[in-house]
Amino acid sequence: MKHRPARLQAAWLLLIQNPDQQAMLRQHPDLIPAAVEEILRLETPTSGMWRRATADTEIGGVDIPEGAFFDGPFCSGQS
Repeated sequence: MKHRPARLQAAWLLLIQNPDQQAMLRQHPDLIPAAVEEILRLETPTSGMWRRATADTEIGGVDIPEGAFFDGPFCSGQS
């Protein structure tokens, strides 16, 4: 619940910055649920999640040994 005001602000800002998307939602309110999901994906209340490597791996040119903990930012999957 504590993140709700920030998410609402993010939603309004995205709609203000993208008037074409705002107009589309006004014309097609049935698209609002999908728009809410997209806003939550773009403007998540947390920036990432700590993960533990289950095998030696490399991410972005950085070696991560098995068992190491690293912060995997959500934005890295949004390209």
